[in-house]
Amino acid sequence: MFGSRLDFLMNLTKTTNSALAMQLSMSPSYISRLRGGKRKLPKDAEFLLPLSQYMARKIVNDDQKSMLLRMLKIEGVYPTNFERQTELIMQWLTFEIDDYSQIASFVSGYGRYDVIIDNDISDKKALTEKEFYYGVEGRKEAIGQLFNMALSQEPGEILLYCNENTDWLCKDYVATNTMMEVWESLVQRGWKFKIIYPINIDINDLINQFYAFLPIVVKGAVERYYCSRGSASVCRRTLCIVSDWAAFSCTSIDNMVEDMPVILTQDKKAVRAYKKEFENYLN
Repeated sequence: MFGSRLDFLMNLTKTTNSALAMQLSMSPSYISRLRGGKRKLPKDAEFLLPLSQYMARKIVNDDQKSMLLRMLKIEGVYPTNFERQTELIMQWLTFEIDDYSQIASFVSGYGRYDVIIDNDISDKKALTEKEFYYGVEGRKEAIGQLFNMALSQEPGEILLYCNENTDWLCKDYVATNTMMEVWESLVQRGWKFKIIYPINIDINDLINQFYAFLPIVVKGAVERYYCSRGSASVCRRTLCIVSDWAAFSCTSIDNMVEDMPVILTQDKKAVRAYKKEFENYLN
């Protein structure tokens, strides 16, 4: 458990094994073994405090903070005090996965958090009480919610099709890089991607899609298809299905995404329907 959490933090902060090893006066190979779960966290590990301090200093933007709070299953505001940031990270690194009572006790002192207690993290509970999101920010929130929940599930297959203008994500440098880090974390946990690249879309959108997925493509985690089907009209869509338990769907009209609805659902019938639509693009 420590290894997967360390790996998440290192991906979130773009920290290499060598950089962290230098900070902690360790060998990169030892960091790699800790990160991969081949070495367990030693009892009374003295490096935990400087490790947590280093990570706290590197978690600086809102997307990083929001993603960490989601992984901790906490709703609220990320602490502004450096000591509390460090303590929050250190406590999370050392808590057992089912020990939410301790997490609740720890964060209750902040007075600004609601702790989401889930006694069985493998249970595919509701992603969120919300099913509909709107506009650009709604898209980012919904797709982030979907992939972050996938990090807590057993590895499976992620299906993705998009013939929309991708500026809503790709022109947001922070959001794009955060998403790429999450995809890499998913791949490291054993997830596979099946992506359909529509060839009848704008060349810049196609390049954006290639670039966004390049880090996991080179790792052999992406099964790629090229499709000439799909609408070349003003109505376009994005579809993402995670295994058989959740789906993200949105459409745009003439590249207009503001105020357009986004659906994030775990309804089994809807997920099956979206999966069938995806498979139709392959035929």
